[in-house]
Amino acid sequence: MIRFTGFFLLILSLISCKNSSKEKLENIENPNSNTTTVELFSMQLASKSLTPYLLATDEDVYVSWQETENDSVFKLKYAKLGNTSFSTPETITQGSNWFVNWADYPVISGNDNLFLAHTLQKSATGIYTYDVMLNRKVKDSSWSQSFKLHKDNVEAEHGFVSMLPMPDQEFFVTWLDGRHTVNVSEDKRAMTIRGAFVTPEGEIYNSVELDGKVCDCCQTTAALTANGPVVIYRDRSDAEVRDMSIVRFVNDTWTSPKTLYNDNWKINGCPVNGPRAASIENTLVVAWFAAPNEASQVNVIFSEDAGEHFLKPIKVDLGNPNGRVDVDLINEQTAIVSWLEDASIYARTVSKDGKLGKVVTISDTSEKRSSGFPQLEIFKDRVFVAWTKVTNEKGSKIQVGQLPLNSFLD
Repeated sequence: MIRFTGFFLLILSLISCKNSSKEKLENIENPNSNTTTVELFSMQLASKSLTPYLLATDEDVYVSWQETENDSVFKLKYAKLGNTSFSTPETITQGSNWFVNWADYPVISGNDNLFLAHTLQKSATGIYTYDVMLNRKVKDSSWSQSFKLHKDNVEAEHGFVSMLPMPDQEFFVTWLDGRHTVNVSEDKRAMTIRGAFVTPEGEIYNSVELDGKVCDCCQTTAALTANGPVVIYRDRSDAEVRDMSIVRFVNDTWTSPKTLYNDNWKINGCPVNGPRAASIENTLVVAWFAAPNEASQVNVIFSEDAGEHFLKPIKVDLGNPNGRVDVDLINEQTAIVSWLEDASIYARTVSKDGKLGKVVTISDTSEKRSSGFPQLEIFKDRVFVAWTKVTNEKGSKIQVGQLPLNSFLD
């Protein structure tokens, strides 16, 4: 039995907690608009920074990222938006044995005065042999030593993590787990997805398998509805169809996997292009990339009952997308979705009824893997965005900006 005290009373206070400061710094004009301006924040960064991740709590906006001076020792850092700029960056942890990757990036979550973050630490010499290591922090104190999320001790891939704040200052964590990709016969090898809960003290409990065969290297996503957490991910059938599936935590039990929408995208390898989701009470929105019959598309779909049923999907791209999506809800009727297309980061509103807002260009970028996955968070009356700017063949620098929410509204 999951130990939730007053779950349904407390859960509403954790759903869509988004407020914001309005400070702005350096301006960059949007090349496709006379009215939209992305305001960049100046930040103290090492010579190489990458994989930004945005977190909005009920009080602040944070960004985390990885950085290095020499490609041997990496640091996971984070900073908070203050009155005039981001705060002095704080190191969460550092290491010389990390798996640092453009697609499998660290995330951070906040819950009241607690924070939880993760990195990927090599467990053996193989390229994809690494573990998920957690670090926790009580506000205004130091970060804890790293501790392992999973207990299998198998030298295999573990990553693509998503985190949620839960009642009683707990966290939910989901991840791809490769314990069944090694040391078994080839016909039984499969990537799995698992979930677990983490107490305020860092105890990990109720670690379970959510699906026994999923796509190997697409990001997971999770959202907290009024009914409980849901997890969305790219599934994998025996026929190599890799569509989106959902599992829901209902009455202290995880439901069986259910296809979110039948794209019928058959592909014999992982596209490295996961979904993103957001929720307000029992309104759930999911964005994802698919390319059935080589027709690339970014779709958004809404649910009004916490993912039990879904409305029709809505295509939001301009015709040639690369994916790398993010999404957040303005309210229970309308979301903002972002995606990568033709070396630019675009965003627009999309409503349950299918109405699409004007396209806003966030920034030009690169289609290279090193440009990573752009991030988006709505926070009060502002929209925060973050991405990795490729500076040269081996260099990169994260960018963090904001623009008014009304920039997206007609």
